[in-house]
Amino acid sequence: MKRNGGILTFLTIVFSSLVTAGPVQGIEQLAEGLGEVIVIVIRFVADTILSIESFDEFLFAKLLLLLLVYFITYTVIKQNDIFGTDKKITIIISSAISILAIRYMPTEFVRAILLQYGALAVGITTLLPLLVYFFFIHQSGIGHRGRQIGWMLYGAALIALAGLRYRDLGSANYIYYAGIIGVVISILLDRPIHTQFDEAERRAMMRGRDIRHFIELEAQINSMEDKMNSLNLRGSKKAAAEKVLKGWKERAKELGKRIS
Repeated sequence: MKRNGGILTFLTIVFSSLVTAGPVQGIEQLAEGLGEVIVIVIRFVADTILSIESFDEFLFAKLLLLLLVYFITYTVIKQNDIFGTDKKITIIISSAISILAIRYMPTEFVRAILLQYGALAVGITTLLPLLVYFFFIHQSGIGHRGRQIGWMLYGAALIALAGLRYRDLGSANYIYYAGIIGVVISILLDRPIHTQFDEAERRAMMRGRDIRHFIELEAQINSMEDKMNSLNLRGSKKAAAEKVLKGWKERAKELGKRIS
C-alpha cells in the first residue's frame, strides 16, 4: 500500500506540474528531464563500467564491444550448459565476463580492434561496387571485346574520380588504387575468368538434366515394380524384367549421388 501510494503521489506531482506549466511547456520539461536521466545513465556506465572519463570515440566502441562479448559468451555458456540450465546464472556470469573484459581493456587494444573493423568496412565498401559490376559484365552476354571495353570505361571513371578527389581523400586514395588494380586484372584475365562462368553454367545445366532423369527413372522403376507384381511374371520373363529393373536402380543410385 505504501509503495502504491508513493507511485500515485509521484505521478500526481508530475501531471500537476505538466498542467500548471501548460501542455507544450510540460512536454518540453518532461523531454529535458528524460534527456538528463539518459545522460546520467550513460555517464555512469562510461565512468564505472567502461572506465571512460568523457564522451569520446571509445564510448560507442566499448558499448558495442560489451554487447558483442556478452552475446557471444552467453551463447557459448547456454549451448554447452557449462553452469547448468539456470538462465539467471548464465546471464549473471555472461554479464560479469563481458564487463570485466571491457572494463580493464587497454585503450591501445581498443584502437587495434577498431583498426581491424575499419579495414573490414573499407574492404567491403571497396569491393562491393566492383563485384556488382564484375557480375554484370560477365552475365550480360556480351563478348570478350565488349567486356574489355566495359572494364576500360569503369577504369577510366575510377581514374577520373581519383584525380578529382585526390586531395580530399588523402591517405584513403589507396581505395581507388585497389579498384584500378582490380580493373586491370579483369581486363588481362577476361577469358579465363569468363570460362569459369561458362563452366558454372554448364554444371548447372547438367545438374538440372540429372535431376530430371532421376525423377523420370524413379517413376519408371515404380511403374515396373507395380506391373511385375500385377502380371505375376515367371521364368525367363521375370528374370529379364528383374535384370532391367536392377540396371535402372543402379542408374538411379548413381544419379542420386551426383545430384546430392
